Amino acid sequence: MENRKFVKTIIVVLTLLITTLALAASCQGNQWVYFHDEEIKGYVVEADTKKPIEGAIVVAMWQLSQILSEGFGGYAKVIETKTDKEGKFTIPAWKTFKPLTANSVMRDFAPKVVIYKPGYKVYGTNKVLWEGYPNDFSITDAEKNKLKVQYSINPAKIERIYENKEKLKNIDDAETELSIGSLHFEGIKLEIMKVLKEEEMSLKENRIQRRIAY
Repeated sequence: MENRKFVKTIIVVLTLLITTLALAASCQGNQWVYFHDEEIKGYVVEADTKKPIEGAIVVAMWQLSQILSEGFGGYAKVIETKTDKEGKFTIPAWKTFKPLTANSVMRDFAPKVVIYKPGYKVYGTNKVLWEGYPNDFSITDAEKNKLKVQYSINPAKIERIYENKEKLKNIDDAETELSIGSLHFEGIKLEIMKVLKEEEMSLKENRIQRRIAY
């Protein structure tokens, strides 16, 4: 009898805790346990020429944050796609239920979008940036509009780079933007990882061959 009362008490406490966390998350504009997002469309152009860039890799990441520590809490979703001949890309709508992530929430800045193509500077942005911090009343409308342009995905303007040294640094920057360690930790494999590794090996090999030639 006492065991049954104990179990009922635990169930009630857990229910109240889960309800409290859910309400707290929703009030702050975050998502918890049940995650979702709408379709996202964008296009990529070269910063100088404004010409569309075909074959750029686009990675969208919906990262979770632990409720108490604010530390990394995994991912609700990671989607990878490429731009077409017109430089356009589409990230499909999605939804997922992850009860095992009950200690984490998805913040309203998600997703983070990283755009990469060899020979071009990596481009990183997120939803709050390309929307110009819509809920931040501490910055002016002019500043918000500037952010919208600077971090836009319609279009995302990426810069061409030429020097091998700059390209190698760009690979490090791309891995930082992707939080590559976190992706590896979660066992997530993406084409962009292979592209970065192959490009790095090719650049280093070219550097060695140039030194030998001299």
